[in-house]
Amino acid sequence: MIEIKRADSLEDTYTAFTKGFSDYMIPMQLTYEEFVERIMRRDHNELEHSFLAYDGKEPVGIWLNGLKEIDGERVLRCGGLAVAPEYRKARIAQRLFDRQKEHASKHGFDILFLEVIIGNDRALAFYEKNGYTINREIRYYSRPRRTASSSLEEVSWSAYSSVELSEKPIWQRDAQAMHHIEPSFYRGGDGAAAVKNGQILEARAQEGGIIQLLDEVCSLPYETFHFHTTDTDLQRSLVQAGWTESNIRQYEMKRQV
Repeated sequence: MIEIKRADSLEDTYTAFTKGFSDYMIPMQLTYEEFVERIMRRDHNELEHSFLAYDGKEPVGIWLNGLKEIDGERVLRCGGLAVAPEYRKARIAQRLFDRQKEHASKHGFDILFLEVIIGNDRALAFYEKNGYTINREIRYYSRPRRTASSSLEEVSWSAYSSVELSEKPIWQRDAQAMHHIEPSFYRGGDGAAAVKNGQILEARAQEGGIIQLLDEVCSLPYETFHFHTTDTDLQRSLVQAGWTESNIRQYEMKRQV
């Protein structure tokens, strides 16, 4: 008999996550330490807002959640929905959703939020059936290092954050995530960028200045650079500027509680 319970064991949460994502379209074979650091800490997921499905004592499904306040609203974001392959015809995902919806209503959340890979049609249909709508699309890009020298200056978080945002950050790259990731911050001209090991976590510049800023960033001492954006105009400009678009795209989706 399948039971849905509040997640109270990090070990069981890891087990359910590993089983559920064992055949995922993107490899998710994480060690326990990587799971704790990347999925729980960096992505700000919390056991107290998450749920597991058990078959007896065996965790076989997970709806992982994290809480943030965004634009004055309490947002509960799904950091991972997964069911072990052999249990996927038992309506466990629906029961997990119903439980987290009940939890969100009881504890005064305003928005349910998640990302889904475009092309994962089964998941997209499930979310749409349960009232989620597409908010915006995230696209990912990469390019090799430029050989020119960079004129960017490394600065503090306060100097970096004084530059106005160019687009609303995604969940994994907002100010709270930045403080955990601890990137280096750079300024040049009217723009600023946050970079960690070639990952351009965020780029801030006045309209029309992002491409020039990114060119400067790509002269920093990393072999390859990666960048994401939800700005449709910038997405076109990146390809024209020599960035290669990944075949992985995501939708942000949300629904009112």
